[in-house]
Amino acid sequence: MKNFTIDLINSFKVSEDLVRAGFAQFSDIFQHEFYLNQFYTEKEMSDHILKMSQRGGGTNIGLALTSIKEYFQALRGSRKSEGISQNLVLITDGESQDDVEDPAIELRDLGIEVFAIGIGDVHILELLQITGTPETLFTVQNFGSLENIKQKVVDTICKSKPIKTRSSCTIDIAMGFDISRRRNPNEVLVSGHNQLRTSLPEIANYVSSVQGLCCLGAELIKPNVAYRIVSRDGNTVEDFSFVEYSDGVVTKVMDFNLAEPTYFNTALLRSFGEKFKLQSKAGVKVLVIFSDGFDEDVVMLENESELLRQSGVNALLIVALEGARYPAQLQMVEFGRGFGYKLPLSIGMPSIGSTILKQIDAVSNRECCNVMCKCSGHEGIRGSRGPPGSKGTVGQKGHPGFPGEEGLAGGRGLPGPSGPQGVQGCSGIRGQKGFRGLRGERGEDGEDGLSGVDGEQGVTGRDGARGERGHLGNPGIPGITGETGVKGQQGLRGDPGQPGADNTSPGAKGDPGNPGLPGAPGQDGRFGESGIVGNPVSFFILSTRSRSCYSRIIKAATMRYTMLRCTLV
Repeated sequence: MKNFTIDLINSFKVSEDLVRAGFAQFSDIFQHEFYLNQFYTEKEMSDHILKMSQRGGGTNIGLALTSIKEYFQALRGSRKSEGISQNLVLITDGESQDDVEDPAIELRDLGIEVFAIGIGDVHILELLQITGTPETLFTVQNFGSLENIKQKVVDTICKSKPIKTRSSCTIDIAMGFDISRRRNPNEVLVSGHNQLRTSLPEIANYVSSVQGLCCLGAELIKPNVAYRIVSRDGNTVEDFSFVEYSDGVVTKVMDFNLAEPTYFNTALLRSFGEKFKLQSKAGVKVLVIFSDGFDEDVVMLENESELLRQSGVNALLIVALEGARYPAQLQMVEFGRGFGYKLPLSIGMPSIGSTILKQIDAVSNRECCNVMCKCSGHEGIRGSRGPPGSKGTVGQKGHPGFPGEEGLAGGRGLPGPSGPQGVQGCSGIRGQKGFRGLRGERGEDGEDGLSGVDGEQGVTGRDGARGERGHLGNPGIPGITGETGVKGQQGLRGDPGQPGADNTSPGAKGDPGNPGLPGAPGQDGRFGESGIVGNPVSFFILSTRSRSCYSRIIKAATMRYTMLRCTLV
C-alpha cells in the first residue's frame, strides 16, 4: 500500500506551482498526515509515508469523506479559486460501517472529483455512490495488483476538469442515422423502416423537456435537439442545428431524400464530435445513434468512442433498428448511461421514447447535480389519447425551401464559333489502375526472328530405354583381311553336296589316308621253288620282315592308293 501510494505521487510533477498532494489515513477514526501546502517535493512526501504507522480496525468511509473536506480549503493549500481541478483518491479494502452517500454528494457539490480504488471483496454499489460515475471507479483482486492499474488511475486524474456548477445545466441532444442496407437509391431516410417512421417523432417529443432534476426541483429544462446525416467518408450530407423541438424539423429529417446509404463507422462518430465542438455550448451533451449494425471493426469504434467521450460528450446511446445485425454488439461502444445500462435499446421496445428520456435524465442529474442516480417508480400505463387541441395561431414565415429537382435537359443548340485554343492545363492526378481488359483476337504471325546463340552443352542425360530393332542396313565395304585365327575344332560333317562336274584333270596329291579294312583272303598261290637252306636265325628275321611287307600291301590296296613302296633289308 505504501509503495503504491508513493509511486502514484511520483507519477506527477509535484511542486508548489504544479501538482500539490495531501495525505490522510482512516479506519474507525480519521488520522491526519499532511495537507496540500505542507510538502512540495516527492522526497519529503515519500519519507513521511514510509515512516508512518499504518492503522488497523474498522472502516468508516463516511467519516473520512467528511473530515477530508478541510484539505480542500484555501487555508490548507487548495487552489480551487484559480480554476485548478480538485481530486480525491480513496483507497479501501472493505465495506463502510457508516453512511457514505451524503458526505460524497457534499464533496462533489464542492467541485471535488472523487476517485475510488477497491481492493478485494468490496461493495461496488457503495463505491459508485462515492464516485458518482463508474469512470472513476477501479477495482483489483489484491494489494499486489495495484501496480497494474497505476497508470490508468494517473491518466484518468490527468484528464479531470473542474466540475460544472449547477447554473450550467443546459442540454443538447444530437441524433444520427446508420441505415446501410437500402433496397433502392434516392429513397427517403425512413424508407423500409416503419418503426423508425413511427417512433422518431415520439422520441423527439419525449426528450424535448426534462423536469425534476435533483438540484433544480420542478424547474423545467428545454433541451435543444439537432440532426445530422453523414456519408461513408464522414462528409456532412445534411445538417440541422440545435433548436427546441419542432414537428416540422422532424418531418424534414424523415422525408430527406437519401441518395446513398449511411454507415456506422469512425467517420460518423468523428463528425458528431466536430458538431458538438463547433455548435454546442451546453453543460450536458448527449448523442443518440439509430443503427442497423456496425460497419467497421468494433475495436476501432471503441477507440473512437473513447475520443468522443474525452472531447466532452457526456453520453452515447445507440438504438438498434429493426433487422439490425448483432444488436448486442452495439452496447460495446456506448458510454455514459446510468442504471439500466445493461438493457439494450431497440426501436421496437415499448415506450422507447420514455426509456431514452430516463437515460438523458440520469446523465443530466450526474453532470448537473453530481447525483449518480435517483429512485423512480415503475412506468405507469399509457393514458388514453386526449382531445384534439385548438387551432394555433399562424406561425412565422419558414426558412427558404430546398432547391427543386433538376429539370429535363434542353435541346441541343447550334454549334458556336470555335474559340482560340486554351493554354494546356497541368497533368491530372494519375488514376487508379484499371481492370484487366478482354483478351483480343490473335494477331498475324510475325517474321521469324534471328537464330539465337548456341547455348552451352547440357549435362549428359541418362541412357534411354532400348529401342526397337531396326531394319537391316546395306552391306558395308569389305574390311581388311584379318590375321589367321586359331584353328578351330573339327566341325560336324556337312550335308552331301551337289555332284560336281566331270573333270579329267588330276587333283593334287592327297595326304595318306588311314589304313583300310583287311581284304578277303586271296587264293592260295602256287608252291614256289625250294630255296637254299639258310641260317635259321636269318630266316626268322626274313620271315618277320616279309610278313610286314605283305601287311602293308594289303592295307594300301584297301584305301585305293595307286603306289606302294616297300623296302626290304
